[in-house]
Amino acid sequence: MHHAGDCRAAKDAARNDNTCQPCEIGLYFWLFILLLTAAVFGHDADTTRTAIQPKPLGPPVVDSTRITPAAVAEAPAEAIVDIKGVLSEEEMRFYRSDFFPLSLLNRGRQAVSAYQGMPPGFLDPVFGGRRLRNPLSGFWNEQWLPYYLTGEQTLAPDNAAAVFSPLVPVTNKPVTRVVFSQDYIINLSFLDISFYKRLNASDYIQLSGGNFLGDGSESFDYSAFKLNTYRGQWHKRLGTRWQMDGYYWQMRQAFNLAPEGFLAAPTPANSTPRDKFKQIGHLAWITFQGKLSARDSLVLVPGYTTVLDRYSEGLNDRRDNRDHIIDGRLTYLRRFGRTHGGMEAQGSYFRNRDKGDRFWPTRSEWDGEASLLIQREEGSFTYHLRGGGYYHSAGGAAPLLGVSLEKQFAGGELALNAFSRPQPVPLLWRSIVADSLPADPDDQPILRQGVSARLGVRLGERFHLALNPFYFQVPDYPWLADGQTGWTRRDVKNAGLRVSGEWRFWRFQLQNDFTYNRRYQDAFAPQFNNITLLKAALPLFNNALKLETVLAWHWLGKYRTIRLNRLLNYYFAEDTFQDPLQIGDVRIQAQFRDATLFFIWENITSTDYSIVKDSWENLLIFRLGIDWVLFN
Repeated sequence: MHHAGDCRAAKDAARNDNTCQPCEIGLYFWLFILLLTAAVFGHDADTTRTAIQPKPLGPPVVDSTRITPAAVAEAPAEAIVDIKGVLSEEEMRFYRSDFFPLSLLNRGRQAVSAYQGMPPGFLDPVFGGRRLRNPLSGFWNEQWLPYYLTGEQTLAPDNAAAVFSPLVPVTNKPVTRVVFSQDYIINLSFLDISFYKRLNASDYIQLSGGNFLGDGSESFDYSAFKLNTYRGQWHKRLGTRWQMDGYYWQMRQAFNLAPEGFLAAPTPANSTPRDKFKQIGHLAWITFQGKLSARDSLVLVPGYTTVLDRYSEGLNDRRDNRDHIIDGRLTYLRRFGRTHGGMEAQGSYFRNRDKGDRFWPTRSEWDGEASLLIQREEGSFTYHLRGGGYYHSAGGAAPLLGVSLEKQFAGGELALNAFSRPQPVPLLWRSIVADSLPADPDDQPILRQGVSARLGVRLGERFHLALNPFYFQVPDYPWLADGQTGWTRRDVKNAGLRVSGEWRFWRFQLQNDFTYNRRYQDAFAPQFNNITLLKAALPLFNNALKLETVLAWHWLGKYRTIRLNRLLNYYFAEDTFQDPLQIGDVRIQAQFRDATLFFIWENITSTDYSIVKDSWENLLIFRLGIDWVLFN
């Protein structure tokens, strides 16, 4: 788990340079205790909403396929304290027990997560109606997900998707949101600026840009990173029945990793070249949706993506791929009373070229799927049924199934979900041409399968509880561990129980999110994953100022050592296990009008830990910044 002993010396040196001397640490501690205890005697917190739809934050209590009126009462958006100063979606997934971030740490590197112990890519993110996936690696880099442009996130277990709903402005005034965060220990700097403007009563535009960079907690520039993002959206009403959303995203990311197996602390005399990664993505798509008649509706989503993916091992260029993806989705529904029936078809054309012609020959592929849909979204009983097939030009055919049932009752809800959804084997794995690293010979699509249930109960207005038993699997998952001369197949399975709850009392809010993974030996998951959040709010000066505190404690059970094959961008689990791990964070937030100042202590115990081998976290990080909504 720990970095070599020399990391302790680096940590001590960083602490010597840090301004957090013992007296100041004591001051911060007593300030935190004061805010926590004084919150009991404060005035009621201001519940006025901002002019932009609120962002659900914290570990969600609700994970249903659809957000219903009954479920909204449990949603984190209704919390007395919203977490501020979030850097990315990766950070928030650390606060969810159903996700195990396979993090390279240091905050700005490539980010993927394992959902309920399944391999990366088990859930596809969907934003603005478009499913995001990179056929080259088999997953979407979660560092590229637009956290501050998302209004709501829900899981669709019947469709193997995490659905991100874009923010919608609810004021006629132009709105600018500025989020800035800075840390001087690892030279971390984060800036995100988003702008919304209504063109008329129905049309609006959204523009955003971000800059995220830092040196990381490792010596020299072994953990340096930089991420720039540029995004735009144009929403336009087309007549009385149709609307269009046009999107363009550009992401430019570069980050370093220490050489694999490198444990000695580098000095100017023995420094070793770092491994360098560079990824650039361009996405453009249009979502058309509307009504063909009073009973018929249609959604059409054409899109185009290009990705540059480059990897250098020390001074040697190893991967330099250019991907081009053209995809589209068509969904047609017809209303029959309270029930809708219809069909959905989607497909993509993919072309990859290795610029240096090193290991991957130029290759083109296509895939497609079609399914029949039956769904009902009205009343206390709702359901979504999906059945069809999938075909890949290299891998062949596979079935596509999905079932989601949900029943609302007084004081709660019950949901059941089951699905089987294929995906192609990532192209990096099965098309490599190298003497020392054979290609995966099996092109048969990977099957993502699962069954889950959810029982949500509300006991009054202050206590909520949700139980979520599950069983997920990926049979015959491609496996290539260190030392193997060829690919094998292994079943990745996991069964367990997630229990999440919330209790509000006085000016406090206690949230706990716990998952037990019974098959953690066969999965990408810890034996248990528990996150506890204690929040408090202290309104002052007739709600003109609100002081807030958030204490987070994250407890991970033992888990298998995770490895990353850097050439193939392939995550796998070794047969060794890491010891249990505990990490704590503290946040203090001061909110006045439409601005919030925040002070964040991450890893308050200064624990040395690693999730993916050969990448570490070593230091206590102190970040400060502001989240400011401006009305022009």
